[in-house]
Amino acid sequence: MSVEMHNGIQISTMLFAERSRIFYALTAAEYIEMWSGGTFGADCVYCDSDQRSGGHFKLALTRSRSPLIDISGIIATYVPFDKVHYLWEHTLFGRAGQSEVTITVRAGKARTFLKIAHVGALTADEHAFFGSMWQSAVLWIARSFARNLRQRLLISGPKVIPFS
Repeated sequence: MSVEMHNGIQISTMLFAERSRIFYALTAAEYIEMWSGGTFGADCVYCDSDQRSGGHFKLALTRSRSPLIDISGIIATYVPFDKVHYLWEHTLFGRAGQSEVTITVRAGKARTFLKIAHVGALTADEHAFFGSMWQSAVLWIARSFARNLRQRLLISGPKVIPFS
């Protein structure tokens, strides 16, 4: 059997929203439950996040009472409203794996710059799943926190850039 591996995923985009709101939506359990619930038709979502360096993180999605993904790990670095670095252990499609996720948020004059880097030896299925998951998260955040209707209409899908 041949397994195609990818080094990771990178998403960079500009959003019309406050830096603190974007960061909170990507790190707080109650928001993670909201944006991850629609990913791949999950009907049950559980998330717990201790937002401190050394804190633990858990996300579990199920569909039709079958596990879809189970992620657990620790928060290696946490700089409020600026950067968070997760070390993940995940089970997806029956395969256990490890990866690292770094979320960086920088404020601009009228927009906020967001960069998500998800690295690790990912299979093609994992790459597709996590790429879709992060795209869904960014679109949900962009639409939820845009300051006005015009900004919501300007939102286009973030592009997933594979690491080479």
